[in-house]
Amino acid sequence: MTVKGKRFESIHDAEAARAVRLKTLMKEDLPGPIRRVPCELGHVTKTYLSDWIRGSPFVTGWGMGGLNSEGTGPKSCQFLPPYTTTRLLLGAIAVLLFAILVVMSILASKGCIKCEAPCPEDWLLYGRKCYFFSEEPRDWNTGRQYCHTHEAALAVIQSQKELEFMFKFTRREPWIGLRRVGDEFHWVNGDPFDPDTFTISGPGECVFVEPTRLVSTECLTTRPWVCSKMAYT
Repeated sequence: MTVKGKRFESIHDAEAARAVRLKTLMKEDLPGPIRRVPCELGHVTKTYLSDWIRGSPFVTGWGMGGLNSEGTGPKSCQFLPPYTTTRLLLGAIAVLLFAILVVMSILASKGCIKCEAPCPEDWLLYGRKCYFFSEEPRDWNTGRQYCHTHEAALAVIQSQKELEFMFKFTRREPWIGLRRVGDEFHWVNGDPFDPDTFTISGPGECVFVEPTRLVSTECLTTRPWVCSKMAYT
């Protein structure tokens, strides 16, 4: 098709599209391969796509769009190269990711006391538990009540490693959460005591920790105590 002595071309592959783009950059006089139509008309308004003048479909992968671009008039569309579309898409993704990072940073900076410190002040962290070693001597029941008011219990020892940790901090032989019930010892959380794991010496009912062993004595004896509870997560 020709208009005023110029022939309109159809582009059928990416190579031809690149050639058209190159000529445009070199400011050559092109015979307009794509119809220039007002952007508010019909299907162009919705999709910024059109057909070639000869009737063959426009390759959507090459893209078309943009209002008021240079040389196309106040209400026209222009040819949009594929790499421009890719850049716009990547730019939008980058902005979105940046916004997400900013929001995550703000939320992380607010934090909470429990997130920053897995244990309360003056408590020690070992494994997944927090431990409090008292300074003042009290009887076994008073120590148990103190732990309860701090959402904890007299220390329950569940492994040999945990017992070894206790040994390192037992300078004053504190009470732990182990007591004789009838003929057997039981932990304050209800778990039965395993004599194959730990041995206890002494004839008493309530148990305290010496630097190398567990000892039972009268519950009214005053001594420090150890509380334990699960660490914050």
